[in-house]
Amino acid sequence: MTFKVYYQPSKNTTPRRENTQSLYLEADSEAAARVLVEENTNYNVEFIELSGSLFCTTRPTRGCYPIPYRPRLRQ
Repeated sequence: MTFKVYYQPSKNTTPRRENTQSLYLEADSEAAARVLVEENTNYNVEFIELSGSLFCTTRPTRGCYPIPYRPRLRQ
């Protein structure tokens, strides 16, 4: 599954909304995603969510395909 991880670049500074960054990663669960980030970076993880931007199948012959997103604008 693809997860979007929101994080602060450093654990040593006070978190500020303006400094929040994000990354995408593949993991089996939300807990596994958190462990991957915490073991391999010095990031302060704020939030992890399942990404809805990709459709992934469990079959090895297929991959992940982007789902077109078109926001509707009110007129």
